[in-house]
Amino acid sequence: MKANDFIKKFGIGAAQCVLKNMPRTSTHYVFNKTGFYYSLDFKSYFHEGDWFDSDYSTAEEMEEDYRGNVVDLANLRRLVVAHELVEAKGGLNTAKFLVQGADKLTYQLEQKGFGMSGVPNKDIEDLRQAIADVESCQ
Repeated sequence: MKANDFIKKFGIGAAQCVLKNMPRTSTHYVFNKTGFYYSLDFKSYFHEGDWFDSDYSTAEEMEEDYRGNVVDLANLRRLVVAHELVEAKGGLNTAKFLVQGADKLTYQLEQKGFGMSGVPNKDIEDLRQAIADVESCQ
């Protein structure tokens, strides 16, 4: 399952909980009756406080066996960080307003000859991507 579909189905709180409880080397989370973590890097899974050997080498194998109830933790983390950034800016509407304001200011500076075109503002670009990520989860 895609990370944004996981958030759509279970909510951002569930995603944050999965990440909070994640063992450091985990790469995927399997959610069924009892959730557990997999590390494809080490071919193992974490369940009830211990690591066990696994036969899985790819996420596709896991998704097939668990009927799609597998989420990539790196993608889930990226979306949770995006949600947190947007919330830190006051929510989705406020974040959009900030990006629009930055775009308008850049345009006005260009019109006055300050040549801002092509000069990316990393914070604004990060916020723009975070907005897109949050909207993909709705």
